[in-house]
Amino acid sequence: MYIFFFISVALRFLIPEIGGDFKWVRAFYSVTVVLSFLRFLHYFYAVKRVGPKVIMIQKMMIDMFLFIAIMIVFVIGFGVAYHANMFPKASPDFSILVNIVYFPYFQIYGELFLENFRGEDVDDCLRDEADWRLDPQRRCPTDSRYIMHLMLAVYLVLTNILLVNLLIAMFSYTFQKVQDNSLKVWRFYRLSLVHEYFDRPALVPPLIILNHLFRIVRHFCCQRRAWCQKYNAFRRPYEKKVMLRLTLFERSAVQKYDSRASKTEQADIQHQETQTDRPFATHHCSNYPAQ
Repeated sequence: MYIFFFISVALRFLIPEIGGDFKWVRAFYSVTVVLSFLRFLHYFYAVKRVGPKVIMIQKMMIDMFLFIAIMIVFVIGFGVAYHANMFPKASPDFSILVNIVYFPYFQIYGELFLENFRGEDVDDCLRDEADWRLDPQRRCPTDSRYIMHLMLAVYLVLTNILLVNLLIAMFSYTFQKVQDNSLKVWRFYRLSLVHEYFDRPALVPPLIILNHLFRIVRHFCCQRRAWCQKYNAFRRPYEKKVMLRLTLFERSAVQKYDSRASKTEQADIQHQETQTDRPFATHHCSNYPAQ
């Protein structure tokens, strides 16, 4: 967000509003506004009912990135096949990459482009090779409907049915996992929010420079004095000695739990073996007459 903001301000003074490419300035400013509004989701961490939902969105974004990595393989593969049949003998330029990604990506959301696959004239396209060589983006698609419709059917089955339902299943698993521990997760993120605002300066820009100067002076001059300990009171539980003790305690607790779990598992296995051998022994001895 800050990088986009600084780029926007720099472009605002470098590019004139009249007679220049001011659309780039407007584009960077609009993206900055979107990121600034999305930053408000950070404040919902403090709300008990809404905080876990924001955490779910954050974890689902990770699942979505993994899904996009899988989806790119299908998009590129079928996009190359689409372009090879729709626009043969195409000149190597940037429009090839656009067409490869454009058609299969929007087909995931229901835009099938059937008129392009049937080779129809779309938006006053050009069929003469001498004309579309000058403007490749206006070239009419070639009629190869049978192979294109077959590839479209296979692609829709793989993406709209298989991959999309896989993504829904991943979202459901993440939602249920966060929902089961929603109270603990919310407390953890609320603590991180408290940490952030405890360390954040109280003044706003450009007066924030005064706060930074004060912190520099406090760090070099009053780090070991008693009147400065109140500023470090919040960080006192997280000193190195305390963290070492917590680590040792956690390690010993895990070892005790593992040993207790292994003993319980061995007891269960012995009990199952005893229950399994007893009917066999009874049946084996019943074949002999009583003495």
